[in-house]
Amino acid sequence: YTTLAHAAALSRPPVWAGMAPSGGAAAADRRHPTVIFLADSALYQIQYAVVTSRVSLVQVATDGAIHDNGSGVMRLIVAEGDNGNMEHINLLTNAVAFGTIQSDKVESVSGQLYASAIPTGAGRWCGIRLCPYGADPEVAANWSAITRVGWATTDINNIGQVRGVPAVLKPEGIFLYNRGLDLWENMLPSWEREPHPDNGRAILNVGPQLIVSKGSGGLVMFDGYTVRDVSPYSVSGTPSLDTTSQVVSALGGYEGWTLAATAVSRG
Repeated sequence: YTTLAHAAALSRPPVWAGMAPSGGAAAADRRHPTVIFLADSALYQIQYAVVTSRVSLVQVATDGAIHDNGSGVMRLIVAEGDNGNMEHINLLTNAVAFGTIQSDKVESVSGQLYASAIPTGAGRWCGIRLCPYGADPEVAANWSAITRVGWATTDINNIGQVRGVPAVLKPEGIFLYNRGLDLWENMLPSWEREPHPDNGRAILNVGPQLIVSKGSGGLVMFDGYTVRDVSPYSVSGTPSLDTTSQVVSALGGYEGWTLAATAVSRG
């Protein structure tokens, strides 16, 4: 394991991390992957084992997604929740533009940009809206109307995808958009009997399947129809006797491995 020190003292854990596109970089730099992550009110990057602040944000970030609006230029869409409107960072020039809508969670799925929203009168981030392929998400008129997903009393914890279909993670289930019925269908209604506010906080796509963290601990793998347990086990316990589900605070992939950061609690 390697610990990378940086000058900034982060008051919050990173909310999003990914790989920066190499286009426009010097030839020598393209061979060295650049990791970017959002924490507090800044975009940081890790390259050559050095962490630096790359772009300062106006507000504290709550989520991010790399998205191409059809122009061929990759942008990092930064959601800032109740703090303010989304910011759009050109990852080649670091130029920042401002959107016209607010969102807490955001994800690019099959060329379309999905964002959580607060429906009128709801007071919670329980709605979803999208900006279609090729449309500029900085223009408010390009976004669809808000559609409520699941219960109006719970927030959307994450947005992912299964086989190119958007998936919305909430405390009470995993919702997929049913085009035939034109509604968001809960594919895991068993969670409605025991909802947890942190269900789906960490997700990771592995091929056509989605790995999802459970708020009470452990992981499940969802293929769009069924789920199966893929929880990590404690090496200090006796298998099948006193192992407990570990709370997973973050998920990532490296080559053929799935990486999970575990903690006593999400806090």
